[in-house]
Amino acid sequence: MSTAGKVLSIVLSVVTLVGVFLLAKVADYNSNWGAERTKQVNAAAKATDTRAALAAELVERRAAMTAELMARDKDLTVLRRQLSAAQKTEIETIEAQDRVKLQLASVESQVVGSEAEKQQRIKERDAAKQQLADVRAAVEALKGQNSTLLAELTKLREDFTKTLADNRERLRTVGDAR
Repeated sequence: MSTAGKVLSIVLSVVTLVGVFLLAKVADYNSNWGAERTKQVNAAAKATDTRAALAAELVERRAAMTAELMARDKDLTVLRRQLSAAQKTEIETIEAQDRVKLQLASVESQVVGSEAEKQQRIKERDAAKQQLADVRAAVEALKGQNSTLLAELTKLREDFTKTLADNRERLRTVGDAR
């Protein structure tokens, strides 16, 4: 064989070996592709199952969140009502306190007026007692004068009666003497 034939046979052998190697690799990729495809299909099914589970979990969480928001809104409504009731009670308490303050001020002014009136009445009572004492003293003085004048009147009456009797006696004696 000639050199060209030898080179050609070596090139052909190398090309055949490379072709066999490449065919082996293609076959290996084809067999791996089936396994990889199966793996990808399994992964896709698993992802679909996971997606369905996540969608169900999302629906559950949304429902739980909605229920929680409704409960919170309900609690908030209850708290607002309680706050409103507390504010109403506070306002009523403040109004009652203001009314009591006004009544207290009125009563205090009445007490001050009553105290002044009481002091005035005490002064009037003391003045009346003083007048009564003065009148009683005057009555006692008049009683003393009355008893003195009565004694004097009685004495004068007795003197007059005695003088009258004496005069009658004299008149009789003068009348008899005549």
